[in-house]
Amino acid sequence: MNSTQATKSDFRASLDQVQKEVTRLHDFLEEWIRGESLRDLTRVDTEFLDYLHTDFQLIQPSGEIKLRSQLADSLTASYGVNADFKITVSNVETRSSSGLVIATYHESQFAAQSSVKSNNIRISTAIFDSTQTQLKWLHLHETWIPSTEN
Repeated sequence: MNSTQATKSDFRASLDQVQKEVTRLHDFLEEWIRGESLRDLTRVDTEFLDYLHTDFQLIQPSGEIKLRSQLADSLTASYGVNADFKITVSNVETRSSSGLVIATYHESQFAAQSSVKSNNIRISTAIFDSTQTQLKWLHLHETWIPSTEN
């Protein structure tokens, strides 16, 4: 195998890692909000906050901006509040340049009590810092996908 092939293989592994991370984080959020595991508050750190860059910023579909420091309390308070909540992630596409990886994906939420529509789809663009030993979410921007219902 020449060096170009090895680089492409390593690059693909990085993109696969991002796809797995997008799914992992949303699986954690769904499980937490549904209350499907023990309410261990250290999990908010070890399974959520530890994966966010210290400069993380979320732009919600409403345009509201939330920083990493604001998410801990709201996530802690959301444990077990909605046993019917469901998130699915699909259409994950990834790109990479200069230590950053960008992932664009569709996030479908069902029975979401804190959204304008309880069943909704948003397109999300996440930027990851891949220069550390663990991928870190640096930025997430979510935009509503207009309903196709009449």
